[in-house]
Amino acid sequence: MIKQRRLLDQSQVFEVLFDEPPVFMITPQQSQQFYNYFLAADVQETLHWIQKKFKQLHDRDAYAYHHYQLCEEIINQTQKSLHSLQIPEEALDPLPVHSHYCATYTSLVEWTEEYVQMALNAVQAKKNLTDSTMAFIVNYMEQHYADDLSLDLLASKLKITSSYLSGLFKNKIGVNFKQYLNAIRMKQAEHLLLHTNLKIQDIADQVGYRSLTPFMRMFKKTTGHTPSEYRRSHAE
Repeated sequence: MIKQRRLLDQSQVFEVLFDEPPVFMITPQQSQQFYNYFLAADVQETLHWIQKKFKQLHDRDAYAYHHYQLCEEIINQTQKSLHSLQIPEEALDPLPVHSHYCATYTSLVEWTEEYVQMALNAVQAKKNLTDSTMAFIVNYMEQHYADDLSLDLLASKLKITSSYLSGLFKNKIGVNFKQYLNAIRMKQAEHLLLHTNLKIQDIADQVGYRSLTPFMRMFKKTTGHTPSEYRRSHAE
């Protein structure tokens, strides 16, 4: 009969064993919805999602252990989401009490919200770090495109792995590091061809190509013309 206990702030006496009330499971669609809110660090929508799920249980007069099960499932969803973002759970501050010490509906909901809120803070902190990291990378590339740039060089400056930086770059910019660097170099080469009288070899050198052949190949691939043709066609 102890399983019939509700999350109420009062004594409960059980004399008859009632049928267990119907409860619900979190569907894959609802789980994906939670993940989307969590990934976006959307505090309002994530907490609203939690409150809605608890209210559905509460309105069905579910037992206390059903509420604890929901709490555990939300914790598991949160931990999986943190793992997918490569955020260790150790990054969260420990809560003073475990959820099982929450004796009332309100205290359990508040405990769950507090746990998820801490996780969301960690997600937002990583998003801020990611945004500042990408801003640094893009600015550095635009200032040093003529240098011998590489993914390994930038990763070492940021003290992160080149594989992580590669994934971050593709995710945020939409193209890989080499493609973006080539785009910067070709844009600058076009500018120099149209606004200076520099020799093509000198232009290639100024935009980061130490050999003329790969520069010519990339320029033709990008614009459909050789550098000489490009300069001549725009001069007419």
